[in-house]
Amino acid sequence: MSYILDALKQSERQRSRHPAESGQPLPPEPGGPARMPFYRRWWWWLLVILVLALLAGYGLGRIGSGWLELSPAPPLPAAGEQQAPQAEAEPEPATAAPPAPVAERGPIIIDSPPVRILVDDPPALSLTAPGPVTPPAPPPASAPVVAPAPPEPPFDPGVPDLRELPANIRARLPALTLSVHIYSATPASRMANINGQMLREGQQLGALQLRSITPRGVILSFEGQEFHLNSVGG
Repeated sequence: MSYILDALKQSERQRSRHPAESGQPLPPEPGGPARMPFYRRWWWWLLVILVLALLAGYGLGRIGSGWLELSPAPPLPAAGEQQAPQAEAEPEPATAAPPAPVAERGPIIIDSPPVRILVDDPPALSLTAPGPVTPPAPPPASAPVVAPAPPEPPFDPGVPDLRELPANIRARLPALTLSVHIYSATPASRMANINGQMLREGQQLGALQLRSITPRGVILSFEGQEFHLNSVGG
């Protein structure tokens, strides 16, 4: 690096002496301070950058070489060590053993004791008398099929219904409400509540007469015309 700097300084001195040796007059300097040309100012900066780049490359080269020296290559086995396993792997030739003398055949005597096979312990014998054997329960008998009840015949009181009366008779009838209806096979136990009054068969309710109490309602008589009045559930 010092050789480069000396060469640059020497070339600069030669350039500064060249105008004086040629005999040409130097241009007059202005009144203000002299300014260096543009290329001369940048010349020193380029020189400094070049020197720094060289120093950086030199330092990186030293670091890289040191890193390579720190990671040694795996050692190669010696030639003698490589040949040793091969020598050990070669088996020695087996020598033929002399044939054993054939013994004369005779009776074979087995001195070992007989082999016994152990099994699980037998179940303990019970001295008590066995209990009575319960016979299996018979399968449940299928439930008898119940035949459906025959349909109930339609009820016929023998007189027309209230809704079947002529219009002139229905217009003269009062409003009728059958709130209680008690029917029994015994005529004395039958009762009905019509328009809030409890009546038995044969009793009178104004112009109406309770002629009979049926399973579905009551039979009333009005001006000689009998008709049937159904109960709430009839």
